[in-house]
Amino acid sequence: MSFEKLRLKNIEETKQKIRTSIKKDILLIQATHSLEELTKSLNQLTEALRKHYELYLPEISKTIQDPQTFIKIISKPRNQLIKEYNITDTLGIELKEKDLEILKDYINEITTLNHLEDNLTKYIENLAKEIAPNLSKEAQPLLASKLIALAGSLKNLAFMPSSKLQLLGAEKALFRHLKNKKKYKSPKYGIIYNHQLIQTSKEKGKAARHLASKLTIAARKDYFRK
Repeated sequence: MSFEKLRLKNIEETKQKIRTSIKKDILLIQATHSLEELTKSLNQLTEALRKHYELYLPEISKTIQDPQTFIKIISKPRNQLIKEYNITDTLGIELKEKDLEILKDYINEITTLNHLEDNLTKYIENLAKEIAPNLSKEAQPLLASKLIALAGSLKNLAFMPSSKLQLLGAEKALFRHLKNKKKYKSPKYGIIYNHQLIQTSKEKGKAARHLASKLTIAARKDYFRK
């Protein structure tokens, strides 16, 4: 075999190894990061739209706090909303047709992004259940996906001690504590704080340790199940 053929063969084998090394948890991690960025962008865009819409019909903007509900409601014509919400004298200004068109385009784009967020969330939930069924059951799929993303892979999470898993997402608080232990207390939990077990517990630190232990076992079951 010539040197050139050997070189091409080695290149192809390397490419194949790279392809097979890409696990499904990488897809999950990428999707989780995308969802986080999308949610941040949506929050910023919705808040900007709310301020814009307050010039037009401030009574609605102040009444409806939920972002997705707000977007759905303001898709309706102004006169219809004035009747539905019994607004007798609005402080908003009348907008010209060109101003309304921009406002409508803004609403339509955010509606589309909200739809994408919903679809991406469902995709992540289903993928998390497929990749890490035990972890998804213990933590719920979205929290499971975030833990895997913070760890870097399911393998990393499975080999991680429960004390470290407990603090995933609280790295900044931990670094502040290590830098100045007198001023800052050591964090008791990271992203797992969002779990219902901790939310409903009176002793959150103890609940966090117990939950972290259960999640570590679940992650190991998922990684070693094949």
